[in-house]
Amino acid sequence: MVFFLLSVALSGQVGREGLLQLDASGVLPSIEKFGMIEDPLLPSHPAVTVAYQAFRDVYGPLWFERYVQPESRFAMNKIHHAALAKILPAKVAAAIAIPAESYVLVPVSVYSPELGNVVLQLIITKDTSHGWKISSITVP
Repeated sequence: MVFFLLSVALSGQVGREGLLQLDASGVLPSIEKFGMIEDPLLPSHPAVTVAYQAFRDVYGPLWFERYVQPESRFAMNKIHHAALAKILPAKVAAAIAIPAESYVLVPVSVYSPELGNVVLQLIITKDTSHGWKISSITVP
């Protein structure tokens, strides 16, 4: 019964708002050569939300439409298709976003049972609709 009530309380927007109102203190852990982990509920930048959503989503043709800049889709598909197909959906942790003038760098640590833990760097840029989409994925 307690598990049912907890799952109902934590699901959806009501659960998110309730968690945000809790008095909490401390910092999220930091990973060597990666940085401090970003809070998915209170991201420092909208690009971090895109990183979390993209790597938690199922891989397929719609994935590119949702998360990748149109001018980068063909190249990203050719370069990263096999790895993305093995990784997604994955457990993901994003580091603190690093904004630059025309893009935001978001390091992510992605875990999949097949590949283990993989650290990637995402270059995320504003798209024409003023949302944020991935322009590049690199392995540091």
